[in-house]
Amino acid sequence: MNRPNTFIIGAPKCGTSALYSYLRSHPDVFMPAVKEPHYFCYDFDGLRRFPTEPEYLNLFAPATSAHKIIGEATSRYLYSREAVPALRAFAPGAKLIVMLRNPIDLVHSLHAQLLYQYTEDETDFWTAWRLQRDRKLGLSIPPGCPCVNELFYGDVASLGSQMQRMYEWVPRSDCHVILYDDFKRDPRRAYLGALDFLGLEDDGRQTFAKVNPHKKYRSDLLAKLVVDPPFPLSTIKSGLKQTFGWKETRFGRWVYAKMTVPTQRSPMDLQVQSELAAFFHDDIQLLSDQLGRDLSHWTKTQSIAA
Repeated sequence: MNRPNTFIIGAPKCGTSALYSYLRSHPDVFMPAVKEPHYFCYDFDGLRRFPTEPEYLNLFAPATSAHKIIGEATSRYLYSREAVPALRAFAPGAKLIVMLRNPIDLVHSLHAQLLYQYTEDETDFWTAWRLQRDRKLGLSIPPGCPCVNELFYGDVASLGSQMQRMYEWVPRSDCHVILYDDFKRDPRRAYLGALDFLGLEDDGRQTFAKVNPHKKYRSDLLAKLVVDPPFPLSTIKSGLKQTFGWKETRFGRWVYAKMTVPTQRSPMDLQVQSELAAFFHDDIQLLSDQLGRDLSHWTKTQSIAA
């Protein structure tokens, strides 16, 4: 059976959906329609969509000998403590692509995404941030949350410690890092860097449409019924998601397109930015050391995206 040799491993809200989409259209690349299979996230069992190896490998069955790269994208692999060593054991020479972002902006964007997915039920970001201690004790967990680790915002965005852990398993020659700032500023240059790392020729792509922008539902009532349906509808949806990747089906894409409208996140309060800058200060310095790049500007409030 075909086996993946390339993984986009994170982090969430750092452009992984966009890069996955761009690479997927390259003639020498096969990426399955299902993004985020979470197969190697053994410590995040509630997120794993394909629990057995044959089910997981079936994702790559359509790949052919013409595909030099067979890959997948799961943005929680970097966060998971078990995923990187597991996938390295599964595919020892695999190439890893990591996309990173200012953690202060990451957690703000992640909160909005989890609200959209009904994984989070606290609408105020700062309140949700302060709930982390309770949630680690098993308190205040939203009923629709499949994996409580998703709600530990500070842990999800501690990218310095995650990269340090990853480099214990992966030689730097097998890992390519893209900063979201660079990706956003010049997506073609970042894309060409990824192709060069993978040993692929430029396919001439000049258009880099925004993928997975911030959005909201037209009707919360309808969205709740579709995204987090009651039993027995939940059983039907679970089967679709497990077999086809619910949102990746043509019908699923049509449903979500009709239900949503683009919107902007509310700007983050400057005091909240300051509190988060203090929280992430040491981890940002650790990440700077790991990458050999000064990222101290990430803690300056005026540089943080709204």
